[in-house]
Amino acid sequence: MELVEALKSEPWYAGQVVHVAQTPPRAARYGVPIADLDERLRRALAELLSVQELKFYSHQAEAVDAAIVDKRDVVISTSTGSGKSLVYLVAVFQVLLHDVGATAFMIFPTKALAQDQLRTLRSLTQSLIKEGVAAQSLSVACLDGDTPASERNRVRREARIVLTNPDMLHSHVLPRHLEYSRWIQGARYIILDEVHVYRGAFGAHVCGVLRRLRRLVESPTAQQAFQFLACSATIANPGQHLQRLLGPRRQMPVVVSCDGAPSGGHLYVLWNPATMAQATKAVNTEEKGDTTSEAKRRRKDCSNLVQAPKSAHDNQELSNLALSPDNTEDPIDASDDLAPSRRSPIVEVARLLAWLVSQDVSVLAFCKWRSLVEIILQDVRQGLLASNAADLSDRVVSYRAGYPADIRRKLERDIFSRQVLGVTCTNALELGIDIGRLDCTISLGFPGSISSLRQQSGRAGRAGHAGISFFVAFDDPTD
Repeated sequence: MELVEALKSEPWYAGQVVHVAQTPPRAARYGVPIADLDERLRRALAELLSVQELKFYSHQAEAVDAAIVDKRDVVISTSTGSGKSLVYLVAVFQVLLHDVGATAFMIFPTKALAQDQLRTLRSLTQSLIKEGVAAQSLSVACLDGDTPASERNRVRREARIVLTNPDMLHSHVLPRHLEYSRWIQGARYIILDEVHVYRGAFGAHVCGVLRRLRRLVESPTAQQAFQFLACSATIANPGQHLQRLLGPRRQMPVVVSCDGAPSGGHLYVLWNPATMAQATKAVNTEEKGDTTSEAKRRRKDCSNLVQAPKSAHDNQELSNLALSPDNTEDPIDASDDLAPSRRSPIVEVARLLAWLVSQDVSVLAFCKWRSLVEIILQDVRQGLLASNAADLSDRVVSYRAGYPADIRRKLERDIFSRQVLGVTCTNALELGIDIGRLDCTISLGFPGSISSLRQQSGRAGRAGHAGISFFVAFDDPTD
């Protein structure tokens, strides 16, 4: 709340905060799984998590027992950053350590997410090798469109855990299922991460791919029964969603949705762009009430921080932009967004992001289109350069699909280490790529679903720390 109160004291603030809601902090709830886990795996996971003793949150213990003891399909639907991936790491490596013929598929919706999890898996395998496990029995590989032909041959021969995506399954693995028979026949677990994104037309296609995979894995030559483990954002019907995606199974999946991870509380702020009359009144009131040299300097700095270049936000230019969405939603008519009665929500986000960065707050600003990502980045940098916070302009970057993989990996490292404070991004950062703990998120426009909005908000305040999320509305009925 202190940050919001400080924001309200700024001269450019004109009553944009129209609603504030707060969720209280929550202490961690722990559980002890009854599954008999390998001690080598326990020690390796403790080293991976940098803790002395491995502890499980209550939802993790429940999901581990459902997978390992009860042999059930499981879908975990808890908050962002609650440790969902630990469940499938435990289940997969437990079976690999005791069954030399077992394999596992890990299916991710994006290549970036698969590469992020590959780093975690490699760290875990190194810890297990230190515990005396043979390196060849823990071969992990990523199979996607960037994997060269020579590496694909090695993956077919050696890999026991394969990270891939639905497109690669459809175009490469399933048509060549005889070449990949070792994987398919030995599959014990099929992991589906971020399963909530498989909806609409995309979800229908993935549904077909998964059912083709099921027919092969369930063939009479398969070595043992296999299970699905799915991770999802907080949605209303995770069990029903997974069942529709997979098709009929022997039993309904076990739904684990009671979150035991700690939370530092979260503040949600609805930000309605000010009318032009409100904005003018706010500036005039500030000028009449404080005429000191310090106030004038502060007004100049704030004005520089928030003033957007006219060329970038001219109504005609914006309406002619070739919007390149990272999703399939219809673009909003820019002429409606920039109605003369209210200030542009694009300018409002640029102002807000610049101010938060100047307060040493790490923040993600989610935009619906790639073009907006670059426009807001340019505006924020220009505003910071024109203010007394010019040194911060290099600590604001953009992140979206279309960047080369090495640049994306560097950006992720810089965000994680707080070398970067402000990020304008598309929904490419909405999924569970590990970029550490952030203080704040801004969502420019409704992303299309409540689960997506929750995913974006969940990027702030992870690991038991408090977070704050702003929703800046377009002039659109859905918003």
